[in-house]
Amino acid sequence: MQNPEIGIKLLENVSARLASVESLVQNLATNDVDSRMAYLLMDLGEKYGNIKEGKVIIKLPISREEMTNYIGITRETISRKLKKFEEEGLIEIVGTKTIIILD
Repeated sequence: MQNPEIGIKLLENVSARLASVESLVQNLATNDVDSRMAYLLMDLGEKYGNIKEGKVIIKLPISREEMTNYIGITRETISRKLKKFEEEGLIEIVGTKTIIILD
């Protein structure tokens, strides 16, 4: 009661998390695998990406297995989709922990 700013900040944080989870659930329920993969890359880019020369460089904070759990696909599927996105010139994969979003 003496510090209402703390309560307001807490509500803002919980509200942002709830919106994020709602967006993820909607994405998983309604989109195909390509769309879910693109959503994951965009989400990781927003949270962990650095922009250099118009490209978003993501140092992956999670493993491929965690990525598959996040969007509800198998590990083989995520590998195929990443390769497909790379062949289409949308991303570049550098090692196992870096993805560069080109377009």
